[in-house]
Amino acid sequence: GPLLDSAGRVIGVNTAIYSPSGASAGIGFAIPIDTVARIVPQLIRFGQVRRAGLGVTVVPEHIVRSWGIQGIVIREVYENSEAARAGLRSIRLDRRGRVVEADIVTAVDGELIDGFAGLSNLLDDRKPGEEVLLTVVRGTKTIPIELRLQELGR
Repeated sequence: GPLLDSAGRVIGVNTAIYSPSGASAGIGFAIPIDTVARIVPQLIRFGQVRRAGLGVTVVPEHIVRSWGIQGIVIREVYENSEAARAGLRSIRLDRRGRVVEADIVTAVDGELIDGFAGLSNLLDDRKPGEEVLLTVVRGTKTIPIELRLQELGR
């Protein structure tokens, strides 16, 4: 059901409750109304949520942090993806598995990102087909890369 504020405005949709006693008291969970407003029209129109992505896989965040890197390290650029067309590169390793070269995405449209969650949050409000400007560190250079977002799973 709806989650209301003190003025009676809908601010979310209640989804679950954690109740150790089994009663209707405990910790409630809700989806924010902004998320509902973004997702419901997609569900009605497409029968699913269409999310925007770059067309890459990334190195897990805990590994990136252990390397002392802030940003997203591109693990693999999908063939025929928007990332490939934009010129992003997959990570290159030597025979011993050490990183030789990696593209590190540090910002999207000038907003700094410190990890995958930050990237996901920035892309949540974007649609497939929108263009973004990535700030990418490649070796010792910082380069701008324009990329058209693609639908995740495609």
